[in-house]
Amino acid sequence: MRFIRLAAALLAALCLLPACAPAQDIASERMEDIAALCDTLEANHKNLFAALSKEAFDEERSTLEQSAPAMSDAQFYYALRELVASVHDAHTSLDFSDSWYAHLTALPFAVLPMESTWFLAIVDEPNAAYLGWEVLSIDSVPMDEVFTRAKRLISRENDVWAAQNFSNTINFLEALQYLGVSPASASGVTLALRDRQTGPKQASRSKVSPRRRFPACKPRAFRPRRRP
Repeated sequence: MRFIRLAAALLAALCLLPACAPAQDIASERMEDIAALCDTLEANHKNLFAALSKEAFDEERSTLEQSAPAMSDAQFYYALRELVASVHDAHTSLDFSDSWYAHLTALPFAVLPMESTWFLAIVDEPNAAYLGWEVLSIDSVPMDEVFTRAKRLISRENDVWAAQNFSNTINFLEALQYLGVSPASASGVTLALRDRQTGPKQASRSKVSPRRRFPACKPRAFRPRRRP
């Protein structure tokens, strides 16, 4: 097993509200955001409460309204996303009007499922030697548990759809922090990896901290060959 350290590349600061805005103004605007989102969902979704009752949805909304004023902008975004995902409709989701990379802290890796495991499919150039290795955990949280937590943020009707959107959910530092996978103070993540060729007998430890920004890091991709 090997460990690699992936540093985050902060591409742009999320700035939905002025940094000096009074807490009361932030709370008021977030209540308006929540109300607008819920009103839009109820007015436009023909079967919004098919998988989740209105009572349960309203309870989720009330919990969010109580905690929203104390959240960071990124936390508020993910909380809204979790609320929308709770209706379990793959065609109903919330996202930025522009790119994620304009608002969140990108991590230079991607994973894909294979034979009930997750393997490293894309990574920055300094860690290219680990392409194709099995990813066992992120910051000591096993991948099965990371996947379970990440489903809270993925608008889905089944786990197949969740798996397809898993990597694009977890390769942002704020998402992992929101899900309790990475600590709030983290500036990057540590992946525990295992060489799928040598199996569990491979046991060594290494940490790498790439310094280049994600868009310019020349990410390397792994193209797996399925076993016969």
